[in-house]
This record gives sequence, C-alpha cells and structure tokens, in this order.
Amino acid sequence: MLFQHILRFLRTTLLDPPVRALSELSEWFGSSARASMQDSEDDETPLGWKRILLSPFRQLGFFGSSLAGAFAAPNTDSTSLRRWRLRLIASAPAWIAVGTTMLLVCNAWVSSPSIESRYFTRFESAIREGSTEAAKDLGSHLIRYGTKASPEASFEFCKLLAEERELDRANAIIEVLAPNDSPGYPPAHEQRAIAYSNIMSVATSTEILKNLRWHLDQAGERNNESLLLAWATYHRSNSNWIKCVQALEAAALLNPAHIFPAIEISLRQGNTNNAERLLRYGLKAYETRLAKNTLSIDDRIQLARVQARLGSAEEAERTLKAGLDLFPDNKDLQQTMAALELARYDKATSNKRSVEDRIDQLLKAASAAENSAVVFDRMVQIYRESDNPEHRARVRQFLEESLRRNEDSAVTHFVLSIIAVLENQYELSIKYLERSLELSPNQHLVQNNLAWLLSKRSPPELDRALMLSQSAVELAPNIVTYHDTLGSIFLLRKDYQSAVTELERALNGLPANTQAGVHQKLAQAYEALGNEALAAMHAKRFEELAAANAKRVEE
Repeated sequence: MLFQHILRFLRTTLLDPPVRALSELSEWFGSSARASMQDSEDDETPLGWKRILLSPFRQLGFFGSSLAGAFAAPNTDSTSLRRWRLRLIASAPAWIAVGTTMLLVCNAWVSSPSIESRYFTRFESAIREGSTEAAKDLGSHLIRYGTKASPEASFEFCKLLAEERELDRANAIIEVLAPNDSPGYPPAHEQRAIAYSNIMSVATSTEILKNLRWHLDQAGERNNESLLLAWATYHRSNSNWIKCVQALEAAALLNPAHIFPAIEISLRQGNTNNAERLLRYGLKAYETRLAKNTLSIDDRIQLARVQARLGSAEEAERTLKAGLDLFPDNKDLQQTMAALELARYDKATSNKRSVEDRIDQLLKAASAAENSAVVFDRMVQIYRESDNPEHRARVRQFLEESLRRNEDSAVTHFVLSIIAVLENQYELSIKYLERSLELSPNQHLVQNNLAWLLSKRSPPELDRALMLSQSAVELAPNIVTYHDTLGSIFLLRKDYQSAVTELERALNGLPANTQAGVHQKLAQAYEALGNEALAAMHAKRFEELAAANAKRVEE
C-alpha cells in the first residue's frame, strides 16, 4: 500500500506537471486540437479553447499563489500551509519544463544567423580547398536563407557558379542582388557594370548604355581597376574624351599599363602636353616597379616602350638587352626588341638616313624577331628603291640565308619570288611561288601572282592560271587587283564578256593614276565584242592617263 502511495506521489509531482505543461504549450502553438488537463486530481472536465489559451497563465498564477502560500504568515493554518507547499512542489516541474522549452525556442531563433555564418565559413573553406561540389552544396543551403538576407554569401556563390559555367543560375542570383531598376548590393552592381562594359566592346545600344550607367552609379565610389575601366568605356561611348582620359589615369594609378590608351586618346585630341605628362608618369612608375622586381619581364617591356616613345631609343635598347641577358630565350623580349629596331628603321627612313644604316637596322630587327616577315616587306622596298648593286646583293643575301635556315618558310619563298621578278627571272619566281603554295595552299596573294606569271609564260598556261586566279578572287573578293588579273586571263582566253565583267570591277576600285592598263584592256574587250563606242572611250582614257603618268615620271 505504501509503495502505491509513493508511485502515485512521484507520478503527480514529477511526471504529470511537465507532461501537462508541454501539452499546453503545444496546444498554445496550435499543434494539438484539444487538451485534457486537470486543475486537480478530481477535476476531469475537458478544457475549451479559451481555457487552453489561458492555461499557461493560470498555471503561472497557480505557481505564484503556491509560492505565496508556502511562505505565509505563521498564524496560517498548518493544513493550508502544507497544501500550498505541496502545490508549489507539484507545479514547479511544470514551469521548469515550460521555461526550458522557451529557452530552447529563443536560442534557436537567436542562433539562426550564426548557423548562416557557419555555412558561409564552411563555404569559404570549401572554395579555398578546391572542393567545388561541396562549395556548391553549401552555397545552395545559403541561398535558402534568402538572397537579399545574406547578400555577401549569395554573391560569392554567384561567382562560383559563373566560374563553373552555370550561367543561368548565376545570372538569376545576381539579377536579384543588383536589379536594373532598384538599388541592391554594391559589389554585385559593380560586377554587372563590368559585364555591361565588356558587352559594349562587341555591341552597344541605348539600353545597354543606360544599364551600364545605372550599375556604375549604384556600385558607388569604389577604387577598383575594373570599375574605373568600365567608367572609361562609358565615357568613350559618349565621346566624353576628357572624362575617359581621367578614368584611365585613375586606373593607371593601380596599373600603369592604362597610360597607353590614355596617351593615344590625348594625341588624337591634339593634347600633346597631356600625352607627354602621362609618358613621364609611366616612366617613373615602371622604373619604380622594375627596381622592386628586376625579374619582371612585363614591367621591363613596358618601361622600354615608354622610353622609346619619349625618344630614348638607346635607353630602351639597354633596358631590353638587360632583360635578354637574364632571359635570353624569352620571346616577348625578342619581339619587343624587333619592334624597337623596326621603329628605329622607320624613323631613319623618314630622316633620309643612308641605305646602309637602314639595312643594318633591319638586320638587327630580323635577328630579334621570331617571325622575319615583318622585315621582308621593308627589305623588298629597299631593293626596289636602290640602284646600288651592293645594297641589292645584301638584301638578296639576307633572304637566301633566311631560306637556308628555314627551308619550309612559305613567306621567304614568296618574298624571293618578288626579288626574282624585279630581276626579270620569271621562271625562278614561278619556282619560288609554287614551293610557297605547296607549303601553304590558301595564300591568295601567291595564287594571284602565280596566275599572272603563268599567263605571261611562253606558251601561257591559261587553264591553270584561270583556276589559280579564280581561287584568289574567291578567297579575297574585295582585292581589286585580283579582278584585274582574272579579267586579263579571260581576255587572253578570248572570253570577252567575262573579261569585261572582271575588268570593270577592277576599274571601279583602283586609284585613277593606276587605271591606264585596265582601260587599255577594256578597249580591247569592247572592240572584240563590237561595241565601238565604249572601246573608243576606254582607248581615249588610256592615252590620257598614260600621258599623265609619263609626265609625272619626267618631273
């Protein structure tokens, strides 16, 4: 019997109150439809919704009254005092359970931002460790908190998606972070401004320009190289050259390479003083950078460019040679040295320096250049202009040595074919052109020249010449001299109507002082077709142009 009383006491004091409190709390939050809770052991009346709603407060009152009764005045009846104390003991576990539950709810609510922070920390760690899939999974969890609620995390996830080429998801996120019509997250606006400026390099419109300006404004005053270049693009599109140069100058404070487009714009606008000022700034900036890192190839090349543009070609050469001493096989340094020598050659030509000096400079450029094709054209020009056999021999010797070093150079064979024509060695020229075409079949200039030489052979190879000439026209239909060659071949084949078609196309594109030969051939074609009026007109025009050209030569 005593054992049953003990069990009943434990149930009523330790088990029933917390269970009763949790039941009331769950009903309070709407998780249960009804509750069956008793005010006393004898009260078994079900509670209505009002009593369910107010029951926690009633229990609080019960707990308070129990607490007051437990510490009542001494004259309180001992039986009542004992009853109050028992009520206190009976209700305390219930409210301890309720309080614990409320603390757990509050802790979950307060700690939710810290959960987001932990996701973000793990997300960043996954990116650093190269765990792309883990990062994407964590990023998806972050997005569930709301893109605008955690913009920094959302933006980092957006950049990860862009790197992984998941552009649809990335665009969806960044359009929420940085809308086209309302303020958003400034770094996202910056990214969209840079994207719009990149689009404007290939296409532009009023809408793109408007969106670019909106995102630039929303990005704020951010000292960012890419953003400054986006501003420069915007001002360039509006032909606001002063602000464009200012944006490029600001970007040059972060990367001196941006002085070069600013210099070009200044020169086009006739502001030579500003161009020289920028060059002076670039000189100082690259000297400082190179002093800090003498192994920087890019800074050394840029310094040489600035020195050369300031007229210090010798200093530029010393700068590049010092780099080649450190990196003798570096192609970028070699190409820059070649470009420097070509620039010095062009300057020497404009200053009417001797042919010997010009050849020496071209030979220096050729020794530095990976591809000697940039030198060949100037060598041929010297050969054409010089009457000195020694100069011509040096040019020919250079080209022949180049061919010996690289027998499979299609360009060298082509250039030697030009020299052979200038020396009236047509068969040798045909040999060079055929070899060049074997090495590189789609050279339309080689096809055109070979077709012309084959048509002049004795006897002419008109079928092969026609095939080569038509191929050249198909590859480069806008080069009018190719139509002249094709028309000439049709004329030799007595296909006069086709000849007229091609020669008229050539005539419309050639400068007036080079049209004499075409007029002469058109006169022949129209005469063969029986059109005497047009034949006479072109014959007369030929005579006029030939006389004018002869007079020009005499002068």
